[in-house]
Amino acid sequence: NTIQGVPSPPSNLQLSAISSTSIEASWMLPAVANGVIYMYHITTELNGAIVSEDNVTDTRLQFVIDDLSPFTSYSISLSVQLTNGMLSDSVTGTITTLQDVPSGISPPVITSTTSLTATLSWSPPSQSNGLITSYSVLSLSPTQSTLYLGNGNILTADITSLLPYTEYDIVLRACTVIGCTDSQSVSFTTEEDIP
Repeated sequence: NTIQGVPSPPSNLQLSAISSTSIEASWMLPAVANGVIYMYHITTELNGAIVSEDNVTDTRLQFVIDDLSPFTSYSISLSVQLTNGMLSDSVTGTITTLQDVPSGISPPVITSTTSLTATLSWSPPSQSNGLITSYSVLSLSPTQSTLYLGNGNILTADITSLLPYTEYDIVLRACTVIGCTDSQSVSFTTEEDIP
């Protein structure tokens, strides 16, 4: 009987983002096991706080970590434990989950109106879930049309060529490379035209 010692860490840790909420970790056996492998410990951290801890007891040398947040950078640590309880040092990698459509979009705020124009402002989505590529303001009534289209770092718009004394029903649309999400609608009425 040989005495079991401390194993070397698992080797060749590979991390891949397979969706906006999951990461696959794969690895190879430790260079020196020094005993019988019992399980692998996987720790997922976000900004130093542990999000999940998983134990892998099978021999597939891979594991999918689920229930993560979109477009978020995680630190993944992996160690091996022998049947005698001896634990290796960890190997660590960092990976960012994929982007998703934005969520938590508030309607635009109408800051001023004239008979032909409206000035709007808005806030970024509460969960951008990626890089916001564009914002647009869409009219649902009196006719369906795009009143404004701009890039993802502009949070105000001056809408022109409106009709006097008309109620407009509008939504704000925020987009990432994955897709778009609309806010709830909000209404405003332009001023009467001065004859």
